[in-house]
Amino acid sequence: MNIIEKNYKTLEKMQFLATLRENNYVRFKRPGLKDLHLNKMRDDGKILHFSISHYALDGGTLKADPDMEVIADWNRGIVKPLTFHDDFNVMYKEIEAENEAASLSDHELVNELSHFLDKWLKKINASNYTIANKR
Repeated sequence: MNIIEKNYKTLEKMQFLATLRENNYVRFKRPGLKDLHLNKMRDDGKILHFSISHYALDGGTLKADPDMEVIADWNRGIVKPLTFHDDFNVMYKEIEAENEAASLSDHELVNELSHFLDKWLKKINASNYTIANKR
């Protein structure tokens, strides 16, 4: 199993994909940790496009810490990162989502962001977040 299949299975096991099938937005809480936000951008029945993010206040400004946009391909059972945004490290990375050939040619960035997502999901899973609200 490769990393994009592994991340799909992890998100499936954590019930994030099923939750986003039924809801447009979900906020998770755990005392002492930043809230975790899942925001569905689009679901056409084949591809689920969503963001997963932590935010923090910095001098009255809300900052991504981090924020990732990903797509889940329901039929292929894969999750591919599209963007990575971290305001504290002043970092933004983007993979061309609309152009499959371009995203495949940027394999190194897909791999880098997929491995980051894998580590982040492990930390999230170990943190025992609970759903605070959904809509």
